[in-house]
Amino acid sequence: MAKKIRLQTDEDYGAYTMLALSCHLKDYRISFLINKHLKLNLKKTGDFQYYPLKTEQALRYSFYYYHDPERMISYYLLSNHHPDGKLFPLLKQTDYFLVIEGVLETKEKQEIIRTLLSVPLINMAFEVDMPSLKNIRYFLEDLEMHMIEIRKSL
Repeated sequence: MAKKIRLQTDEDYGAYTMLALSCHLKDYRISFLINKHLKLNLKKTGDFQYYPLKTEQALRYSFYYYHDPERMISYYLLSNHHPDGKLFPLLKQTDYFLVIEGVLETKEKQEIIRTLLSVPLINMAFEVDMPSLKNIRYFLEDLEMHMIEIRKSL
């Protein structure tokens, strides 16, 4: 009798933190405010291309990136809006996502959220429970591929 081999994937998203933001601002304006209040240097790069599972055509979302070399943490700001669909339809009230790649203490996450909520034009900011999002694994794979392309051009 043949032995079944099961591939186990790593579903640990510990290296990533995703914050949802709600505001009625253009992408360049929210990136400016985040840079100012969190003391980052987010810069616009090529749009993030996401391939929904049921389509072969990529949807493009505005994308900003900053890497903190001292702390080895990367920050990504992505829009949730595209005329043909949301990046994460489950979070339809969310306008932007601030994805942080790197290990953050719980206190650091709370301080980032508190700082974002102190910005008058940001209506909502909260941490997203990433495993509850449909297709999060595919999103993270596409994000990694996008960053490989960006780093080639730097």
